[in-house]
Amino acid sequence: MKQIAIAGAALLLIAGAPLSAGAQAVGYDGGAEPPHAADAGTPKRDFYDVAAFADRIEAHIGGATMSSAQKRSAMAELRSIRAQLAERIARKGGELRDWDRELINARLTKLSDRIGGAGV
Repeated sequence: MKQIAIAGAALLLIAGAPLSAGAQAVGYDGGAEPPHAADAGTPKRDFYDVAAFADRIEAHIGGATMSSAQKRSAMAELRSIRAQLAERIARKGGELRDWDRELINARLTKLSDRIGGAGV
């Protein structure tokens, strides 16, 4: 019984401890940097505005020096990404969840890198 009380007290101390100076609390308010955006290579400004990121990629494809076959392939991939985005938004009543956003951003970043946009 004494061991349980000691373990409970230790948990209370850990739970009440303030974050260290290097740690960052990540909440759902959108104020903190998305947890995996840097890992996926997605520029921070694009994490929440995936439609703007897709629009910039489309504009880049239009002006890029690629063969017409490469442009068609890139546009087909972009249409597929936008269809997936619409499906993910519709699934949750008009809201895009962060993990869905991460998936879409990863695909957009991969496409951007493929066409030489480097984050466009």
